[in-house]
Amino acid sequence: MKVMFCGHSDVDNKEAVRKWLLDVCTALSEDDNVTFYSGGYGSFDAIAKDVVYSLKKTKASIRNVLILAYLDRKPDISKFDESIYPPIENVPKRYAILKRNKW
Repeated sequence: MKVMFCGHSDVDNKEAVRKWLLDVCTALSEDDNVTFYSGGYGSFDAIAKDVVYSLKKTKASIRNVLILAYLDRKPDISKFDESIYPPIENVPKRYAILKRNKW
């Protein structure tokens, strides 16, 4: 199963969102072959990254993947299993996140 997180850069009630994501991701992780994808920008993506990382401590089969929008930036990938870059190298930078999300 593939799960993609798309969220806003600002999150008002972070603890409520964290609890909701934990509940949803826990239920989804009952599938032994689940991969969570995140864009790595903003508050929502940070919460999602942390929730999946915490679930990996009890279920090692979970995969946490960062989908990059830019190659010239050095994101913190310490809580991800891997990072990937979609085929968007010819897209102008101002459209990179939009094209990455569409991909």
